[in-house]
Amino acid sequence: MPLQTFLNLNKDRQNEIRQTAYKEFALNDFKNASLSNIVKNLRLAKGSFYRYFESKIDLYNYLLEYTMQLRMQTLNKLVNEEKSNFFSILVENFRHKVAFDLQHPLESIFTYRVLLETNTPELKQIINNFKQGIYKYTEILLENFVHAGLLRQDIDIKLSAFLIFQIQVGLFDYLSTYKGIDFMKNIKEGKTIYTIKEEEVMEIVYKMVDIIKHGINRK
Repeated sequence: MPLQTFLNLNKDRQNEIRQTAYKEFALNDFKNASLSNIVKNLRLAKGSFYRYFESKIDLYNYLLEYTMQLRMQTLNKLVNEEKSNFFSILVENFRHKVAFDLQHPLESIFTYRVLLETNTPELKQIINNFKQGIYKYTEILLENFVHAGLLRQDIDIKLSAFLIFQIQVGLFDYLSTYKGIDFMKNIKEGKTIYTIKEEEVMEIVYKMVDIIKHGINRK
């Protein structure tokens, strides 16, 4: 977590530090992300960094938690607005995520990269906590709809939450594989995160949610 010296900075400087760090971690895995690059781009002496954060992993954890706070604000509002239809929540959550990706590209790519860090032992607990938080939120949401009689009573809540999370994460993989979007290149070149129209992304989302809702069995 950030030290008090960081919290004492004005909001613009805090945001500049976050954005610089997000970019470094978005374009590199944890091992190759460089604190030297971060402090250089921030015009800081390297020793000054440790007045803000105790370590590289402390900074990384802070960035992840900050991103999730941004996303959860929108999701909590959405859940309160769409209380009667779980699948509407899924669609609108995707829609808000696409909007978030466009507005916060570095944060989005950073979060995507976090989930790719499967072979970094020092990040194992951080990533596990991150996933468990999302699973638990989705499980509670599913349980509420099941208890209200709005979803099947026999579903495995934990497995369903896991699959829904994997499908949402898989949107980036799908767009990369089937639409040829190079997210890292777009970030490096300062382009928009998506190279296809938002409407086209949402068409894919509708199909994903339809498969979650109806499965692949013959109707």
